[in-house]
Amino acid sequence: MRRHAIGDRTPGLKRGADGSLELVLSHARPDDTANWLPAPAGRFYLILRMYHPQEGVQSWRIPALQASKD
Repeated sequence: MRRHAIGDRTPGLKRGADGSLELVLSHARPDDTANWLPAPAGRFYLILRMYHPQEGVQSWRIPALQASKD
């Protein structure tokens, strides 16, 4: 898979029942790659860009990243 970004037009993303979107960022390819964003081995720099954000986004805080148990 040669994915370098995930956006609103990325095909095949799986959303939660509440509309949330959980992404998997890892160097190792998971069994389910629908929401996977490949990352380099070791440390990397993650950037979130919002184009035409909705009202109230300035008070929104990005949830903390959580390391998986894998």
